Amino acid sequence: MLQGDEGTPESAQAVLKFLEEHFEINPALKQAIIGRFKTPRVEN
Repeated sequence: MLQGDEGTPESAQAVLKFLEEHFEINPALKQAIIGRFKTPRVEN
């Protein structure tokens, strides 16, 4: 599930999907996680 720095958004989505399949997820927390990775990434 975890892919390192470059795959962080994909890893977060995979973990979130797994958690949703096994637990009830707080909708506000889910939106906060999703929203964090919809913003453009800035490359250094």
